[in-house]
Amino acid sequence: MRMIMARKIRLLPTPEQEKLFFKSAGTARFAHNYFVRRMKEHHQQTGSWSIKESSIRKELTQLKKSEDHAWLKEVGCNVIKQSIKDAGTGLDRFRKGIGGLPRFLKRDLTKPSFYVNYESLKKIDDGFRGEKIGCVRTAHPLPDLPEGQARYSNPRVSYDGKHWYLSVGIEVPEEKAELTSTVLGIDLGIKVLAYLSDGTCYENINKSQRVRKLERRLLREQRRLSRKEQTSIDHYENVIGKDGKTHRKPVYKRPLRECRNYRKQKRKVASVHKKLKDLRTDYVHKVTRDIIDTGTMSSLRTI
Repeated sequence: MRMIMARKIRLLPTPEQEKLFFKSAGTARFAHNYFVRRMKEHHQQTGSWSIKESSIRKELTQLKKSEDHAWLKEVGCNVIKQSIKDAGTGLDRFRKGIGGLPRFLKRDLTKPSFYVNYESLKKIDDGFRGEKIGCVRTAHPLPDLPEGQARYSNPRVSYDGKHWYLSVGIEVPEEKAELTSTVLGIDLGIKVLAYLSDGTCYENINKSQRVRKLERRLLREQRRLSRKEQTSIDHYENVIGKDGKTHRKPVYKRPLRECRNYRKQKRKVASVHKKLKDLRTDYVHKVTRDIIDTGTMSSLRTI
């Protein structure tokens, strides 16, 4: 028995490659939103959620030929193709009752990511070579493909607010753990993370001094970001929302994405969020590994 294991490698792109990464992520988001818009239009006209991915891809192919959307040609064609395919998979899950309806992706609330063509992805000495993104350096070499696997599975490039990563899947033999006669009861708590029936207690990571210090820092950085946004407002105008009510909408002196200080402060907020997420994820992984091994780790009980 073999299974697919994901590996995540940090990328070291050049400034030009990073711009192309953002373009590819934006194109993938545009293709997804285009599919959602056409899906809703189709439902309003026919009352059915069944819409073909091939027809949407043909529409985008024709859209590339227009002058207003010539920028779609700057990235690999498989970026758009896979984004439509992912949206179609989400729609199929909704029709089967096992998922929600695909929604529009907002630029500021969506994690930048895009698909890399697995056929053109090649490992090189200090990184990899991909379609239209050239040779990209990596912090660590890509894992070697096992015997019998010709290509990496489902390669994706993503951005966590600070670094770019490449995730790939490789086939590995399934490891079968030998079961023991040890039985553990786990009680998840609020003040603490978990109690075990053998008396082991895992403290709540959010109560630790390090996390509380980062949370206070996050509040400070968020207040600074809010002040920078307020100072960029020129005036307010009244608009009618989807609920039919009148709302006040701020009109900025210039788009916030063009404000350098605002963008710098936003990156600081994202950096603190990343540190908090990594700290919590690392602790949960250590606790679950410790429980599975039915061992004891004194460093986990007292933080």
